[in-house]
Amino acid sequence: KLNKEVIISGFILGFLLFLGFASQTMGLKYTTATKSGFITGLFVIFTPILQTIIEQRKPTRGNIIGIFLVLAGLILLSGKGDSVTSLLTELGSSFNKGDFLTLLCAFFFAMYIVYLDMVCRKYEYMLLVFLQIAVTAIFGYFTAFLFTNISFETITFNLTENLFYSFIYTAILATIVTTIIHTKYQIYVSPTEASIIFSLEPIFA
Repeated sequence: KLNKEVIISGFILGFLLFLGFASQTMGLKYTTATKSGFITGLFVIFTPILQTIIEQRKPTRGNIIGIFLVLAGLILLSGKGDSVTSLLTELGSSFNKGDFLTLLCAFFFAMYIVYLDMVCRKYEYMLLVFLQIAVTAIFGYFTAFLFTNISFETITFNLTENLFYSFIYTAILATIVTTIIHTKYQIYVSPTEASIIFSLEPIFA
C-alpha cells in the first residue's frame, strides 16, 4: 500500500520527529534539565500558532484557556523549592545555545503535531507509524556515527541486562506503542488539544 504520497508524508513526519529528539538531546548538553523541561513545554504555544497559520484553524476559547493553565503549571512544576522566582531568574539570566536548541525542539514537536493532523486522515495509520519510526531511526543511526565515536563492538560489550531491558522498554512502549496510539487517534482531537494533552507528561514524570 506504500505509494509516493504516503512515503513523502511519512518521511516528513519522521524527519520532524528526529529533529525534535536530536535538538532536545543536544540542547541538554548545554543547559539545565529544569530549563529544558520548561522550554520544551513551550510547544503548547507554538502548536496553536502553527495550526492557525498552516491549517487556518483557530484554537477555541477553551483551548486558549487551557494553554495558559498549562504554562502556569509548567512554571510551578519547573520552579525550585516553594518559589518560581528561581526558574524565572534562571531563564532570564543567560540564554545559551542549549536553550536555543531546546526552543527549536519545541518548534519541531509542534510542527510534527500539526503535520500529523494534516495527513493522518489521508493514509492508513500503520503505514505512517512504520515510515516515521524508520526515518527517525535511520537519521538517528547516521547522526550517532557522524558525531560520536561509536562501534558495534562498544555496544555489544557494554550491553548489560539493565541496558538491554531499557532498550526494549524505550523501543516497544515509549516509541512503537505511543506512536501507534498518537497516529491512530490524532483524528479525534485538534493539534492544540493534542499539545495540551501531551503537556501532562511532566505530571506523570
